[in-house]
Amino acid sequence: MTQAIAELKLSKVQAVHTRAEDFHPDVCFDNIVARAYASLALFIKTTRHLICKNGTFVALKGKYPQEELVEIAGLIQAPNVTPVIMQGMTLDRHIVVISGQMSS
Repeated sequence: MTQAIAELKLSKVQAVHTRAEDFHPDVCFDNIVARAYASLALFIKTTRHLICKNGTFVALKGKYPQEELVEIAGLIQAPNVTPVIMQGMTLDRHIVVISGQMSS
């Protein structure tokens, strides 16, 4: 992240090197994006305190995450799961977008 910030000359971006559950900024975030982080349930659990009331979680997953979606069914409304076709790759990839207010 630090390298990408430097190469792209992003002046209003800061990389924070800490565990999500230990990060407690003074502001909330509209979007939280994860790649190869954890199950959807753990992703939501460890980052829920960071997201604004109607924020969006975005997770890149491999195969269609049916079991993970069942696990979080009581916490969210229906997520948007979109298959991603990456040129030169035959592996399954899906983007899971979870929007709106979460249930407690």
